[in-house]
Amino acid sequence: MKSVLFYLGLTVMVFSVTFVSCKKEDNDNSCNVSNPTEDLVWLKEVIEASENDKYAYIKQATYKRNTVFYWGSCDPAASWALIVKDCNGDQIGDIENEDLKDEFVLWQHQNSLCSF
Repeated sequence: MKSVLFYLGLTVMVFSVTFVSCKKEDNDNSCNVSNPTEDLVWLKEVIEASENDKYAYIKQATYKRNTVFYWGSCDPAASWALIVKDCNGDQIGDIENEDLKDEFVLWQHQNSLCSF
């Protein structure tokens, strides 16, 4: 009887560990699109408005495990504020650059004057 309980307990532990380790993460890093610069209408509009600006760039990052975007400028004479938007184009308030993870340049002018 003890061996049956031991194996039953062992089986329950193995299944528990398996299900916990295979848990789907609450992570939305895709915006459910394959190409955000083309598929997210609001982002495409920002790019179109910036396409003549050789100092402009758009970065994609992760904030609280969600994909976010922000427009920036490397113009040394410019002053700009960090405005972060989610996949829907809704502004996320009060974020510091230190809060953003996994940043990368998603778009910049083909003759960009920025160096990253």
